[in-house]
Amino acid sequence: IEKAHPDIFNSLLQILEEGRLTDGQGRVVDFKNTIIIMTTNLGTREITRGALGFTLQGDTNNDYDQMKARVNEELKKNFKPEFLNRVDDVIVFPQLTREELMQIVDLFVKRLQVRLDERDLKLT
Repeated sequence: IEKAHPDIFNSLLQILEEGRLTDGQGRVVDFKNTIIIMTTNLGTREITRGALGFTLQGDTNNDYDQMKARVNEELKKNFKPEFLNRVDDVIVFPQLTREELMQIVDLFVKRLQVRLDERDLKLT
């Protein structure tokens, strides 16, 4: 979201405030029963570097709270309060572990193997 054009923020403010958006031709789009998901990379450097000292053996709730606090600090530095005050919740996803990444790779390799088998091709 931090890379979005400033006009996007104006549109989002209207959507988040009024639950609707009026386009340049006067058409109104209803957003009242809509979930808006925005993503950002703010705060990922600290998570990647392990600057907060995350460990798998530690208090994972406390680690998550510290990580979320750091990300929220970054959000406050980069976004105006009138935008952040309209966001209901921020969900911070921790960096994937090596084991989790390997599980994902295994899934994709298995899918690829099925596709190759269908074409009588071998992966070596």
